[in-house]
Amino acid sequence: MPKGIILKGVGGTYTVFCNGDNYDCKPRGLFRKLGVTPLPGDDVLFDTGKENEGYITEILPRDNVLIRPAVANVDIMVIVVALSSPEPDFLLVDKISTACFIQSIEPVICANKSDGTKDEYITKIINNYRPTGIKTFFTSALNNTGIDEMVAYFTQKTVVFAGQSGTGKSTLINTIIGKEVMETGKISVKIERGKHTTRHTNFILTKDGAFIADTPGFSNIEPHDIDEKELQYYYPEFDRYMGRCKYQGCIHINEPDCKIKQAVEDGLIGAGRYENYIRIYNRLIENNKQKRGY
Repeated sequence: MPKGIILKGVGGTYTVFCNGDNYDCKPRGLFRKLGVTPLPGDDVLFDTGKENEGYITEILPRDNVLIRPAVANVDIMVIVVALSSPEPDFLLVDKISTACFIQSIEPVICANKSDGTKDEYITKIINNYRPTGIKTFFTSALNNTGIDEMVAYFTQKTVVFAGQSGTGKSTLINTIIGKEVMETGKISVKIERGKHTTRHTNFILTKDGAFIADTPGFSNIEPHDIDEKELQYYYPEFDRYMGRCKYQGCIHINEPDCKIKQAVEDGLIGAGRYENYIRIYNRLIENNKQKRGY
């Protein structure tokens, strides 16, 4: 029985890619009974009937699932920020990257619009994200610079894009694919936000063997379903200092003799990243209080 990957689903029919061909497949009724919905990115087994048509018979175990829009088995999430306009929202970057680590997805930062670079943004990115080990690319979709290097990094991976509106996600997709596959939106001068233009998730196979999707809905992703005390384990730049604080169970906010706070003071951990750690920690406290009913 052939195995493929779902590229998209429209009206109950799913496009399954297998060995260079696309098949229009419908899911067996079993999935409806089980309350399971196939998702773009799913690895599936399917039966072929008529030419390029078939039925999905099994959804293989998922590595991860993201919602709004719903996709499965993501390897890399590219967090796009602009180096000119709109102003980068680094709290959003840290929410998304932390959520990625929780889901075992590799976050990658794409600093786009380098043709209109503001040096202060580059400095913030270097100071805050170099200690994390998060791969960062500086690109310009307008001038087609830095993109080939980024695309080479995506080979054989399933990739989604996230970040603020107006940062050039759809333009990057068009440049990567080499044709106009995503509608692009103009930025509102008044609020410096672009209009969301992508309506559904559609994975596209690149010539380099990567599956790429444009998914602006992921601008809302943030950490959840973890205890606030676990947040520290999803900040990779904290790792080398863990267990070295004076107090066991240190959460690195109010405790004295904290090695992580000292590393921030010494410039070894980005001050902006640390400030966002505190913000996300406090947000988790509020969310968890609501879940616990107090």
